[in-house]
Amino acid sequence: MKYNWNWGIFWQLSPDARGTYLDTLIAGLGWTLLTALSAWVIALILGMIVGVIRTTPIRGLRLVGDAWVEIFRNVPLLVQMFLWFFVVPELLPAAAGAWLTGRVLMDELSLVAVGVTLVTAGILYTLVLVALLAASAAGVPKAIITATFCSTRLDARASMLEPAAALKIIMR
Repeated sequence: MKYNWNWGIFWQLSPDARGTYLDTLIAGLGWTLLTALSAWVIALILGMIVGVIRTTPIRGLRLVGDAWVEIFRNVPLLVQMFLWFFVVPELLPAAAGAWLTGRVLMDELSLVAVGVTLVTAGILYTLVLVALLAASAAGVPKAIITATFCSTRLDARASMLEPAAALKIIMR
């Protein structure tokens, strides 16, 4: 196989005439990293909250956490993105729907569209963290819980079980 690679294309002007193809690739890498890191932060915050809710002894809260996981786990990510970007704006007033979909900013990259991507990816990654937290909380020995000398089981969870489970997740 004999192929002559044209590496010079990286320094040619891109079709949008805002820079070279290499500039476009670097900008895309930046947006990819920003999206991944932002979704990770969203997932960490939501995952810890929903994970604690799913492992709490209060039945009503557990049902809310279970519903969160089952709803978002069983709806594919692409469908969730479609719903947030096309369906939800139609249910809102016209001005709010136009802002949500970025129709106000037709010439520029819609930061709201990026936000929708971050939220849906964050929710997807939240499900992974919820499963890890639940498994980690189940793996904390009962002796650690009883060694906390807390007056109630809820105090023991807040002071020892949840931080120990979170530490197990971080140390993986």
